[in-house]
Order: sequence, then structure tokens, then C-alpha cells
Amino acid sequence: MYKTKQNYSINPVKSFLIGAAMGLATLFGCHEPDDPVTPPTPQPDPTDTIVIPTKEKTFDWDMSSFANEPMDSIFPVDSIKKYVSDPTYKYVFINVMNKGSPLPDGQEGTNCTNFSANKFNLRRNKLQTRFDINPSKIRGSGTIIVNREGGASLADTVNIQGMRATDSAWFASKGFKIERCY
Repeated sequence: MYKTKQNYSINPVKSFLIGAAMGLATLFGCHEPDDPVTPPTPQPDPTDTIVIPTKEKTFDWDMSSFANEPMDSIFPVDSIKKYVSDPTYKYVFINVMNKGSPLPDGQEGTNCTNFSANKFNLRRNKLQTRFDINPSKIRGSGTIIVNREGGASLADTVNIQGMRATDSAWFASKGFKIERCY
């Protein structure tokens, strides 16, 4: 049996050149696509729009017109709904103004209203429909001056000056201030 032994002598330079040739063949052998892909257009980052309500709308209501003017002409429901549905409005106020002689704390006001308990109850019921539109956004403000008479003992049929305790509590819960005259 014959054994043949061959000796190969490849020096490092030849090894490097063979490797470089194979790398260049691989590099130039790649095929580029005919239609290059267009890069996507950068879009702005989405931002959440938060509207912080800062405005307030006030509907003034003169107590001298308390018994005479219809509630719909003073506080139209459509106008109140318009401001309540606008997200830039924080509150809608129904403000009682008392034109006439001054009050003890310096406000302008009437010394005493001569309205019956039934009138106050009627106005309370009419105002309730306005507050029902959005109870958290509609607020009352101002001072209602009532006759000292009245209270829990008033019956619905009695036409006496003053305000029932239940009506007084309702007006106060909505933000109105109730003062009794002497």
C-alpha cells in the first residue's frame, strides 16, 4: 500500500486574497429591486386635546320682575342648553339681582319682597327644569330677599307673603342666598 502525502503551502497573503475575492463576488452578486421602496412620510405625534373649561355665563334675573315676566323670556331653555353643551363653559349661573334700596352688606337690593309663598313655589318649579338640564354645570347666585312671614307651616292654598321652608332650602341648595327682611 502506497500512501501519498501532499504538502500544501498557502501563505496568509494568498488566503486573504482568496477570501476577499469571494467577499467581493458575494457583494456584487446581490440583486437590487427595480422599484425602490419610498420611505414613509413622517407623521406628527398624536396629541390628546384636553379642553379645560374656563368661561362662565351669567343669566341675570331682577327680583322686581319675579312675579311679572314669564320664566321663558328670562331664561330660555335653548340658550341654557347652548352654554351647557359648550365644553369651554365651566358654569352657567342664574343670578338674582335686587334693584332698589341697598342691602345691609352694601349690595343694591329691595328691602323686602311682597311675593306670596305660592309665587316662590311656582318660580322654584320653573327653575327646576333649567337646573335639570345639567345639575353639575348650572348654579344659582345672588340674594333673594323674602318677607319674614312664612315657613314650614304655610299650606299650599294660603296666599301669604314669605317663603316656605322647603322652597327656601331648595333655593339655598342651588347656590342662592336667602335673607329675611324685618
